[in-house]
Amino acid sequence: MQYTYECRGPPGSNETFWSTSDNTKGEDPTDCYPARWHVAIQWGVNGSFSIPKVVSAYEVSMIGAGWCSQTSDDMDCSPPPEEILNITSLELPDLVATPTFRVYRMHVLQSLKVPKLERTDTLDLDLGGLSPSISLDFPSLSDVGYIHMHGNIDA
Repeated sequence: MQYTYECRGPPGSNETFWSTSDNTKGEDPTDCYPARWHVAIQWGVNGSFSIPKVVSAYEVSMIGAGWCSQTSDDMDCSPPPEEILNITSLELPDLVATPTFRVYRMHVLQSLKVPKLERTDTLDLDLGGLSPSISLDFPSLSDVGYIHMHGNIDA
């Protein structure tokens, strides 16, 4: 399994650096530990977006148009325009594994590509049915614990 590692620099320095390594021998690189990323995108981002060099993540979570709490009276949950994630294309070209992969309310998303993703415990794509037809590309995905897909998905 390939991991992204956070590594310490030379003794006496405060430097850190990122490294990608295949630890099939069960050993982490010296002075390194697997990075535990939570991948998210800040509101207000527009257009095509790619997140390369992240091989493993604790969670990938993209919430496009606000979030409703269970107690919310406003079930429309329309956020102000500056808090909308208007990504039309999203790619994570190097992601291999994550326990949780979620995409919610991405109303303009047309393409989602995660070509190297092999396994996830949860694949949750809730596009709310408001988006244009979306093209999904997960060609390496072979191990999933739970799948939930809702919305206009291109077959």
